[in-house]
Amino acid sequence: MQELGSAAALFLACVFAWAAAAKLVSPERTTASFKALGLPAPDLFARGVPAAEAATTALLLLAPRAGGVLAIALLAAFSAFVVLALRAGTTAGCGCFGAQASAGDDLSWIEPLRNLLLAFLAALTLPAAALVRPGVSAVVTVGSLATAGFLGLGLARLKRRVGAVWATPLPGSFPS
Repeated sequence: MQELGSAAALFLACVFAWAAAAKLVSPERTTASFKALGLPAPDLFARGVPAAEAATTALLLLAPRAGGVLAIALLAAFSAFVVLALRAGTTAGCGCFGAQASAGDDLSWIEPLRNLLLAFLAALTLPAAALVRPGVSAVVTVGSLATAGFLGLGLARLKRRVGAVWATPLPGSFPS
């Protein structure tokens, strides 16, 4: 379990580092994205959110169990905000991985599902008291879980955008 937790911590550290860096690279876009979401004090959040994500990254690497707990707490807070924004009718992109990365994506139920997947991976870090070098089986397990989850989310996003995941009839299939 120590190796599996370490593999999950390394994966999540990359995700949180990417999210923090994407926001820090373009603070004006981040502020504008947070303002469009209706956040109070978007300037403050544009500095605070990436700082919290960077702290989570560091904690995942230094103390995976504590980093996992912080990651779960942040993901729960982010998800709660997204659900409230969706209920209020907000459609602006979340800017979760930088305003540019989510410029064409409207806010949807996919973001809380993504956070649930990341929280599941964060729960895998809880048995890891310290970061160890994960074995191949731990890396493959975490990589497979993440790949399957994000593939599913990508297909859901595709269906949401174009209305279908697969609309081309296969040879020999019956027309619908």
